[in-house]
Amino acid sequence: TIFAEKDRDAAHKRWREVADGLRGRFPDVAKLMDDAEHDVLAHMAFDGELRRKLHSTNPLERPGKEIKRRTTSSASFQTGTPSCASSAP
Repeated sequence: TIFAEKDRDAAHKRWREVADGLRGRFPDVAKLMDDAEHDVLAHMAFDGELRRKLHSTNPLERPGKEIKRRTTSSASFQTGTPSCASSAP
């Protein structure tokens, strides 16, 4: 894939190959790729070790799992009616 390339030049070359391959059937997608190439591959300017940390989604996954855990556990205590509501008319 494009993001598995070892250096910046190889990633840009691969990006061009993919965009050019899509150009015939999907010209809008190829145009979008042309416009986004330098923004998407900006992280390739950093060395390999730092790129691996930048590319990881793990910091985004942790808060998502924590939010899911908290909302799931609190949902089990909800009964639909307030606990102070009386059943008398």
